[in-house]
Amino acid sequence: MVRKSRSDQRFRPAEAVMAKLTTKWLEVLSDDVTDELAAIVGRISGLPMVDRKKRAKDLGETMVVAHAVAAAEAGA
Repeated sequence: MVRKSRSDQRFRPAEAVMAKLTTKWLEVLSDDVTDELAAIVGRISGLPMVDRKKRAKDLGETMVVAHAVAAAEAGA
């Protein structure tokens, strides 16, 4: 969101708000390719994670769902 706030006027206020939030309220999730996330993203999107990351449309949502699936499968 911070990156988007720097490139899109509509998201400009997001950076200031994000700076105020602590880890109690917000966790920044990694979008690094791991074997676990790659497998989950592949199941969700039908594309290899490397290819899916090239399409920005709904990528953030896909990554949040992938992290949630990983946590659920780990028993969290």
